[in-house]
Amino acid sequence: PGEFAPSEPTEVVRIAPEKLETIDGVVRLSIMEPMQEICYTDRLLLTAVDHPPASDCYPEEYFPVQGPPPSGDPVVVDQSLRIFPNRVIDLDGEQDVSALREQDRTYIGPRALVPEWVGYCAPQSWTFEFDEAPNVASQRTALFLDGWVEYPYSRVNFAAWQGEQRLSAPTISWRRDEDSEWQLIGKEFGYPAGMPKTMVLDVTEAVAQGARHFRFESNLELYWDQVFLAPITDPAVTTELALKSAILRDGGYPREYSDDGKKPNTYHYEEREPTLDYRAMEYGKVTRHGRVDELLLEADDRFVILGGGDELLVEFDASKLPALKPGWKRTWMLDTFGWCKDLDPLTAERAGVGPLPFMNMSGYPPKADDPAPDRLDYEKTWNTRSD
Repeated sequence: PGEFAPSEPTEVVRIAPEKLETIDGVVRLSIMEPMQEICYTDRLLLTAVDHPPASDCYPEEYFPVQGPPPSGDPVVVDQSLRIFPNRVIDLDGEQDVSALREQDRTYIGPRALVPEWVGYCAPQSWTFEFDEAPNVASQRTALFLDGWVEYPYSRVNFAAWQGEQRLSAPTISWRRDEDSEWQLIGKEFGYPAGMPKTMVLDVTEAVAQGARHFRFESNLELYWDQVFLAPITDPAVTTELALKSAILRDGGYPREYSDDGKKPNTYHYEEREPTLDYRAMEYGKVTRHGRVDELLLEADDRFVILGGGDELLVEFDASKLPALKPGWKRTWMLDTFGWCKDLDPLTAERAGVGPLPFMNMSGYPPKADDPAPDRLDYEKTWNTRSD
């Protein structure tokens, strides 16, 4: 009690080529708050990454726990150079490795969950074995792991603590073969955070030493969809798009369900409810509806605060985008900076919008001697609406 995990305000979100297009010289995005949370959005940057045919682009991303923060930089993968594992082994033995070849919502997951603790599983180990690895003499190599996690609530972590248990993020190790000792990459390193996304882990040094087996050990409810090794290169053509406009409005709540009967559920933008059984923050103000462009241009501790059911409609200027070369693809990277806070009874300061977070805080909630910025004028001007 009274101990809180450190916050991680940065994330680069990959938007696949087929998910976004230019219309009338702009790129439009909708950012919604469909859950019982408050979202503090400080900065949004959109970058277009053009890459050759038969290649894919990903941000170098994961949620760091004890591992180093990822760079978030885009990397390009030649599809023909991907190497998939030939075996995957958990504590129950060998599993169906074919499930890891495509991003198709066919997952390899925990062998046993802890029913009373959402987000926890029995201690689990996954070992991904490769027959070969890329040649790292001239370029870097990364391990790509697409998956998702079921996050536990604060109250669940407290209950686990009472039961003398704690959540452990994946500890990652490598070895050459079954006769070799395991070498540690990182204890409680990190994972692909939240909804399905791809974790990109630089394993150049390990592969140079002969790594062919990679092990992940955790009791976090974690599901793997696709895993592969590949050499990575920097993109040749990147274009940052200027923010043109941003409007905060009431957007409602997208319906959440599974189209194929598998977890996780997905949100359906075209099917929205005007209200939910939602418990609003008990005190504090969120950002008023209307134009909010200037709050999103840079990370400056003045943010757009979204309450439940809010929608942030943003437009980026696409006039300077180069023409795509024949056969090339364009992947989008949304670079975000901000925080969110849910209404779990044991979440820090969960009852109110404040205290507002800021970049130089030592943790949340901020300490009295943390150098908080002067935001009185900002709050009076922008944050005038109840959640």
